[in-house]
Formats: sequence, C-alpha cells, structure tokens
Amino acid sequence: TNKIVTRWFPKKEQGIANASWDAALKIGPAFFTFALIWIVAEIGWREMYFIAGGFGIVAAVIFFIFYRDVEKHKSLTSEERDYIQHDASPINAKSPIPWASLFKRQTMWGMMGGFLCNMWVYQIFLVFIPLYIISQFGVKFASLGFVASVPWIGAIIGDLVSGVISGKLSERPGWSTLKAKKVTIIAALLLQAVVLALLPFNGMFGLGAGLPIAVTLMALALGFNGGVVAHAWSIPAEVTAPSTVASVAAVQNFGGFLGATISPLVAGAIVDATHSFTLVFLISAVVSLIGAGIYFYFVGKPIVNADHQPAYIPHAAQETLK
Repeated sequence: TNKIVTRWFPKKEQGIANASWDAALKIGPAFFTFALIWIVAEIGWREMYFIAGGFGIVAAVIFFIFYRDVEKHKSLTSEERDYIQHDASPINAKSPIPWASLFKRQTMWGMMGGFLCNMWVYQIFLVFIPLYIISQFGVKFASLGFVASVPWIGAIIGDLVSGVISGKLSERPGWSTLKAKKVTIIAALLLQAVVLALLPFNGMFGLGAGLPIAVTLMALALGFNGGVVAHAWSIPAEVTAPSTVASVAAVQNFGGFLGATISPLVAGAIVDATHSFTLVFLISAVVSLIGAGIYFYFVGKPIVNADHQPAYIPHAAQETLK
C-alpha cells in the first residue's frame, strides 16, 4: 500500500494518502469490534476467523480486478501523470541500493527505532484495551464492544487530521515535505507521551467518571499514534529511490514490529506482577519520548547510492528544456 501511494500521489499529498489507508485499517476495530465480540459470544471464536478471513479474500479479489499501476492505467492523461510525479524522488532508479546495505544507513536505523517506539504503544492498545477495561472498570465481555471501539475512532480522526496538518505545513515557505512530516511525527509522539502519562490517574475520578475519562485518553493516545504511523509510512518516499521505497518501508516495519512483539510480553509480565497497568502506561510514555528523539536526531539523510542521478523529469519540464 505504501508503494502504491508513492506511485499515485505527489509527495505533498502522500501524508494524507497514507493517513487515509491507515485510518481505513482502523475502521475494523473501531466499528466491527462489537460484531466480532457478538460472533465469539454467540457462535464461536473459530467462526469469527472464518468470517473475517472471508472478507479478506473478497477484498483481495476486488483489488486484483480493479487496481492498475500508474504506467498501466489507460485513462490517465499525461497532465495527470505529470501532476502525480512532478515532485518525484530525484534519485536514480537504475542503481537501487542493495537490500542488505539498508542496514548500514543511519536513517534506516532511525526509522526502525522510531517506528519501534510507536508500535510498542500501538500493540499494547491493540492487545490490552479489552483486558484493561474489564479489569479496571468491571465491564462484562459481552458489553465490551462499543467501549472498546471508541479509542479506535480516535485513531481514525488522528490519522486524517495529521495528514491535513502535514499537508498545510509543507506549503509554508521554506518547508520541505520531509520537514513537515518529521515535525508532525515528533509532535504526535510528544503528545502521545503526555496522554499516556496521564492515563494511570483516571482512577482518582472513581468508576463512574473514570471509564469515560480513560476511554477519552486512550482515544487521544491512539489518535496521536495514528498520526505517527501514517507519516512514518510517508518517510521512505522522502529518503530513497522509488525502486527501493517498498524495501525501506518493509525494513522500517520490521523494526516497528520488533517493538510490537516485545511490548505485550513486557506489559503482560508487569500486569501479572503488579496487578496494575500504571507502570505499563508510564513506560510507554517514556518509550514515546525516546521515539521523538530518534526521529529528530537520526532520520533525514538520504538512503541512496553515491552515483544517484535524477530519475524522472515531468513532461512539461522536458518541453521547457527542449
């Protein structure tokens, strides 16, 4: 999906484009959690997997039938193609950087580390929102659907709002699209850290008010988290050649899901030992701060070969040169 966005959208619109598909990714937990919980409670957990998997197969078939790449789309005009590619990466696609060499680049490690920190938080919410609500507020499993959905609605809103903000920032004089996306990511991580640090204190409001406050804070945290995810996916197109975008994004995602693998294990051990989520949220706040620092200091240098050349000149520019 990230590769498709880099092909079909100019850089200034890639933030909102990535934000849109990441927001769509969260429509499932936001609006269908109640349905899956009902299926598990009334029919069975195996049937839940069959139904969800069946929808995935249908989506794959629809995509296969309708999707065409920019170069193969018959109804795309030359003006439209030039608009899409007018700010394409000036890095030569003829000499893509070897896959193993990606791990020798500072920016690649920065992208992996920053995304690891954000996905650390994301996976804790994905895994533990139901358990946290049940254990903290005594909500029954069968009644969990709507309450557990609200934080993911916050994630959708955060995705889309962050995409609009980064687009506006990129239009400011002296602002590159890379700078706009980095500022959006860093600000979102810092705000996420603040919300996570506040989350353990919802208990002081009692069970009645504590639940809506906790859900609101989780919605804010996931909103900021979504803003990071959407723009982390936009960074590969800023720092490497079009031919290497998918590989850079995949390695970044590998780093991210190292965090997503470790964090539930750490959180589970902490909750078992302390019977509380307080330390889980506070550690996640610190991890978010570390992620902001990593993006600030380590992400920015191009991931390219030394012999790169301009890879694409829009049709209008070719005519001007002639």
